[in-house]
Amino acid sequence: METQIQQVQKLISQRAFEKAQKLLDTILKDSPENAETLSLKAICLMEQGELEEAEQIARLAIEKNFDLGLTHRTLAKVQLRQKNYLEAEKTARQAIIVAPLNPEGMTIFGQLKAQQSNDWTTALDWAMRGLQTEEDHLPSLLLKTESLLNLKRLDEAQSTLDQLKATGSTIIELSLLEADLLDRQGKPKEASKRYQEILQKEPNNIKAQEGLKEALNKAPLFFRWWVKIFG
Repeated sequence: METQIQQVQKLISQRAFEKAQKLLDTILKDSPENAETLSLKAICLMEQGELEEAEQIARLAIEKNFDLGLTHRTLAKVQLRQKNYLEAEKTARQAIIVAPLNPEGMTIFGQLKAQQSNDWTTALDWAMRGLQTEEDHLPSLLLKTESLLNLKRLDEAQSTLDQLKATGSTIIELSLLEADLLDRQGKPKEASKRYQEILQKEPNNIKAQEGLKEALNKAPLFFRWWVKIFG
């Protein structure tokens, strides 16, 4: 039987953040100082756009258990979402110090470099470090694929994407990368269809909206007309 925390993690993986948060609030009534539970709540708040409250909860989690790497990684993610890059870098470094063998801390640091300065070479380096620690680590594989795409190493990106698909994962980030790769391979119609599939599941996904717009601009006129009429 699944534990409540496992249920929460499953809901988060399904992007059911509101449901996950409600379950976490129930758990926190009995264990209000549990750092893991607080960290997961911070993630749910962050994904729902409640960044200020997410930061407060993440900091509280660190206070409750400074030696738990998850708490520092969570705060770093929130700060990264806030585009507070200076503080995110400090927190990400602390996360790696506290848990040096956890690949997620390395991936967060790579994401930081990509977002802060568009440094995809460094991002790729950190993704590879994460994969040296755990060869099938999903966030590291995602970052590796995205880095290769932005470095225009499309054949390698395709190979890593195939590795990701072989994991059986159905997360939305994987579909976004697949659509991006199709677009960069000069297949705007196929990319547009993939972005549309994503938007059917998540109508407010900004990356998919922007990707679809770019792909359609490259597609033949008759295809753009067809999409406009039939959706």
